[in-house]
Amino acid sequence: MVNTLSRHNLGVGLPDETKIVFEGSVGYYCGGLNVGAIIDIERNAGWACGEGMSKGLITVGGYCGMSCGAAMMGGTIHVKGDAGPRCGVAMKGGNIVVEGKIGY
Repeated sequence: MVNTLSRHNLGVGLPDETKIVFEGSVGYYCGGLNVGAIIDIERNAGWACGEGMSKGLITVGGYCGMSCGAAMMGGTIHVKGDAGPRCGVAMKGGNIVVEGKIGY
């Protein structure tokens, strides 16, 4: 998807085996409730990226805002930059890899 313009709720609830690339930054809740999709965000992501996901992969090419992976139950989130505070809050499972700094 091109011209994302930091819109909210992109790629929410995508089905298993879906692959999508967001060329640009995305807003709040991108990739939430993921059940197996592969989501590539080329730039930054807003709050709660991957919130409640149970399976799949989300890659963020830049910064990821507050509450990345909140309440996730499975899958992997890979942030190539920094992540905001409350990263992984209330996680039940899954993995979050942040190459930069986290939180405050």
